[in-house]
Amino acid sequence: MLVRGTAHVLLAFDLGFEIDLAKAEQRLGAGARAGSFKHKGAPRPEAATFGRPLRLTTRVQPPALDGRRPAEELEISLYTFGAVCLTYSLALEQELETLVATSELLYDNAALLEHGRGQARALLEHLGDAVREPLLAEEVEDYVVYGLQAPDGAAAELENEQRELLARVLRAERGALSLHEVENALDGRTAYGPDELVLVDWFAALLIGADMEDERRVLELTTVELVELRFLDGRLERRLEEAYGLLRDARRARFAFALRKQEIERLARFQADSAILHENFDNALKLLGDDYLARLYEIASERFHFGAWDAAIERKLGTLESIYAKLSDQSARRRAEFLEWIIILLFILDIFLLFFERAP
Repeated sequence: MLVRGTAHVLLAFDLGFEIDLAKAEQRLGAGARAGSFKHKGAPRPEAATFGRPLRLTTRVQPPALDGRRPAEELEISLYTFGAVCLTYSLALEQELETLVATSELLYDNAALLEHGRGQARALLEHLGDAVREPLLAEEVEDYVVYGLQAPDGAAAELENEQRELLARVLRAERGALSLHEVENALDGRTAYGPDELVLVDWFAALLIGADMEDERRVLELTTVELVELRFLDGRLERRLEEAYGLLRDARRARFAFALRKQEIERLARFQADSAILHENFDNALKLLGDDYLARLYEIASERFHFGAWDAAIERKLGTLESIYAKLSDQSARRRAEFLEWIIILLFILDIFLLFFERAP
């Protein structure tokens, strides 16, 4: 079966703590604009532009992929919570069986990842002070969205007749899959119109239909949120190690009366920043404003195990809160003990002076 369409390879990076999109728009020029969802069905009133990603395209020379080269137009989406998504587009016109090999080629493609990191680094330098606490993180998340034309409008028939091939495309698996794996790969399905089909899995998604731009934007959002969750989780791991180190050092004799004000303030500041960052990309869901797109978001978030990531991050934030409370209490207790010793010494000095004055 011949399929036509486009493979969109999404690469998400974290550029810093926060991006001022107004400043970024000024630096990037007239091509940058706030992205929005068109919404299917009845027209809906436009929501406020605050919080929407900033989108633009630029011309690049992407690496060749097994003799085929992606389009020179690279899509860039900047999110206020510090993330960027780069989208490479590869035109498709091939048999469905060979699309499995294309999917395997795009899975963790080293050449695209290296090129994307170079583009993200150059973008970060160009943005300058529009990025708060700029730092290109090591974490990267790649995802492939296949936008395909439905053959003769028969999206449902395609799923029924080519289930295993579609599952292998989604899993980038050249070999045969078990019936359980096929069912699992195709389980994340939804559709808005009768001639449409959306299949979402952990590595790739198939968007079969005529106008699937909104669906692609939702999958971009979830991919960006996933890299932010991975980045925040790693950041919390490192800060927890530092916090445990502070707690361990506080028990040593040479730190018995250390007030450690700077360390405690730094820990509290990091804890607050992490909570704000977590809240910022959680609020990104408010950009959808559409029940169908919200349901698609829920399917994607389940595939990406957002629940487990959120639980781990909340647990680590709670652990940081506990360590901060222990250090604060310990610091307060030691200050009180120190003052008590001063008072005792003053009493001793007062008694000594009293006896000294009465001595003949």
